[in-house]
Amino acid sequence: MSAKYINFSLILASLFGLLEWGGNNAQFLYEVEFEILKKLSINPGSVLHPLTIIPFLSQAILIYTLIQRTPSRTLTIIGIYGIGILMVLILAIGIMTINIKMIASTLPFMLCSIVAFKHYKHLFS
Repeated sequence: MSAKYINFSLILASLFGLLEWGGNNAQFLYEVEFEILKKLSINPGSVLHPLTIIPFLSQAILIYTLIQRTPSRTLTIIGIYGIGILMVLILAIGIMTINIKMIASTLPFMLCSIVAFKHYKHLFS
């Protein structure tokens, strides 16, 4: 499988992490990112938090690897770890609250990450 397809899969899978809080409030990460982009132009200070900035920049890094001739292994791994921080947090919260939807929403990203690590390990071993 091509590294670009793997990186595209990582980006796509990261957009569908599910956040649920207090009652019936829930949003997918792509919805949260859209709100962050809207607030960034109005009040940048309100969105400056490590749990928003790190995954957002990590997605930007993965998008950058898509336009590279050969996607950088280092940048891909940095992107996986950056987004992985948020996904592991969502997974942990889902496990603690026994929220199957939150747990299931992280699995595609986790699986794509495993595929990416195996792909790059195979290329450089």
